[in-house]
Amino acid sequence: MNIITRHYIDGAFVESHGREVMDIINPTNSKVIGRVTLADEEDTRHAIVAAKHAFASFGRTTKEERAKILCRLHEVVSARVDVGVGQAIMRDGAATMKRVTLELGGKSPNILLDDANLEKAIPTALIIAFLNSGQACAAGTRLLVPRKRLDAVRRAIVDAIAEFPVGDPSDPKTAVGPMMNQKQYERVQSYIRKGIEEGAEVLIGGEGHPRGLDAGYFVKPTVFVNVTNDMTIAREEIFGPVLCVIAYETDEDAIRIANDTNFGLHAFVSGTDIQRARRVASQVLAGRVAINGMLDDQQAPFGGFKHSGVGREFGTFGIEAFLEPRAILE
Repeated sequence: MNIITRHYIDGAFVESHGREVMDIINPTNSKVIGRVTLADEEDTRHAIVAAKHAFASFGRTTKEERAKILCRLHEVVSARVDVGVGQAIMRDGAATMKRVTLELGGKSPNILLDDANLEKAIPTALIIAFLNSGQACAAGTRLLVPRKRLDAVRRAIVDAIAEFPVGDPSDPKTAVGPMMNQKQYERVQSYIRKGIEEGAEVLIGGEGHPRGLDAGYFVKPTVFVNVTNDMTIAREEIFGPVLCVIAYETDEDAIRIANDTNFGLHAFVSGTDIQRARRVASQVLAGRVAINGMLDDQQAPFGGFKHSGVGREFGTFGIEAFLEPRAILE
């Protein structure tokens, strides 16, 4: 068992001042595989002081020197927080005029236009919804489909779901892995129950563990149909493999439903008429809108509208968020 008691601070691994220990659990079987000592306020102060000292010299390094430092890094850690935590960070940061960049999640719509090729669009929609086992802020968990094609969409989902087996992430055949911990497993289960209670129909999946996977934090990939946009499962970020299928009447209706949310991080539009897809995409209030697929560009800004956060990551926009312009005049 791996036991971690040190933190990397000021260029060296130092013993933790904190004494709280957290178990590291393998989510595939619920077994403890390690323990880590958590930092406390004293460790945090030590790290802040070290960062302030380093800034004086690091701020004068060249791009080439910084690139070498980045290339030596072997692990990058990022954190995703919910809206409540993000609001607390902004309040605390305001006391000392701190700038913050917050990515707080989303409830991303995926609009299937009536000319979409379902043989391609539905498998893609499931990939987008079940990305990282649904534990992805950009996951397209609201699938908006033309009401006149709803029956065809239902059949296409049932046909395609076999390509998304649940299992150990170390198995290359696995498409959907476990939830990150017991708490998240229980959270997802509560939303599935809530969807059923509010009248949504379970097309695929449902409550409980998938067959043969009782030991870990595995969830059945679940698709709800007959969902309305005012249901809890359509309003709140579940952060699990749960997809809501919502019917719309016209393009304008689809745009209205897509924008009827407290979030605005990501969105998707699928259709064969690219000009039409672009017109629809341009009216969706989201930081990124991808047409016909799960697309990425590290030079494009990433961030959200409304409760999806503040600021942007990636590319020039992401770098500028950390810069403070100044002028020296003579």
